[in-house]
Formats: sequence, structure tokens, C-alpha cells
Amino acid sequence: VKFGIKRSIKDGKVFGGGNITGYYNKNGKLVINEEEKLIIEMLFNLYVTGEYGFRKISEKLANNGYLTKKGKVFSDTTLKKMLQNPKYKGYYIANKSYVEDYKTHKKKKNPRKDWIVYQDYDSCPPIVSEELWDKANEIYIKRQKHWNKYIINKNSYLEKKTYTSILFCREHGCCFIKNTSAKRKNNPVWQCNLYLRHGTKSCKSPIIPEKKLNLVLINIVNRFIEETKID
Repeated sequence: VKFGIKRSIKDGKVFGGGNITGYYNKNGKLVINEEEKLIIEMLFNLYVTGEYGFRKISEKLANNGYLTKKGKVFSDTTLKKMLQNPKYKGYYIANKSYVEDYKTHKKKKNPRKDWIVYQDYDSCPPIVSEELWDKANEIYIKRQKHWNKYIINKNSYLEKKTYTSILFCREHGCCFIKNTSAKRKNNPVWQCNLYLRHGTKSCKSPIIPEKKLNLVLINIVNRFIEETKID
């Protein structure tokens, strides 16, 4: 199997093309899906203006009738992955992960230095220009640095966002968001980002009270302390 994968990479064969928005896979080469490419174009064109984040872009896409293959609203996590995917500027990419156990089919990510990435318009025809892709990703990196740099009171921030980027929705893969609306003022809850924005029809994941999460965390820490032997 490993030999076959290496041979396919050497021949420039694209893996998993059927799951990439904007393309479909034909004999190991990506072919642009004319309808879905509009989603990618809108994502990049809106993001480079600097006026839109992933949440607003998701809403904009939904308002224009652009949803996932399952008919769901695009999550922030999905849009972020799309923005960072070099395939959209015509780059072949492989060896991002490998199957650790052939029985469980569990995958493990390879370090970025081991990825195989090069320009190949034949296997991966571009949907956006390289200039537009690079500009969008430059803005994304700056925003990430800016977000971390300008948190004045990080301790206070962490206290308010205790479980941020720790809880993820099983259905959509996006982060749970803390809901501290007026009726939740004394009993904040954590729920799927899409659930919070679009209501119960958009996600089946449960709402979790923060008090219960705190109890779960305390129980885990206590159990760890009991089971850990200190020399």
C-alpha cells in the first residue's frame, strides 16, 4: 500500500479530490466544479478586503444559497482550512498524513517539512490566482498575530474563555462558543458555534452548562492526582 501511495505521489495523482469544495476528482486529477468554484471565489474575494471574518463570510455564503454538500452552513473551521489550501492556487499537495495502523485506519499528521507541495496546473487547476491566495493568507497570519498581541489582560481573557478551542462539535468540527446572553448571565453555557448563530435546526449537539464542565474538569484532575504516584 505504501509503495502504491509513493508511486501515485510520484505520478502527481491527487488523493481525496471528491471531498474538496470547488473540484471533483477525475482519474487522479482535479477538475473544476463550475458551480462550487463560486464559493471559493467569494471566500477569497471577501477575505482580502479585510472587512470580513469567517463568520460574516459564512453568513454571506448562506444568504447567497451556498451551503456544504450536506446542506449545512459552512463552519469557521471549514472556511479557514479552505483559505489555507494551496490547491486553490494550483499547487499539488501530498504526504500531509499517513495511516498509523492499517486495522483501525487511524491517520497521523506529518510535520509540514515532510509535505510534498509544488505548482501543478495539470493536476490542480487554480480557482484563484496565486497573488490573491497569498494576499488572503498574509492577512490571515497578520490577524492571528494581532489577536494575540492586543489582548491587554490575558489572565482575564482566559478566565472568560476557559474552554475556548478545547470543545469541538462532533457534527461540524467547529469550536463550542460561550453563550453569556441576558438569560444566561448567571448560568453561562457552551454550544456549537453554528447552533448559537442559526438555532436548533443547524446542529444536534447539546448545550453544556459551564458549571457541569467545571465539575467534569475537577473530577478528571482529582482522579489524575489519585492515580499518579509521586516519588
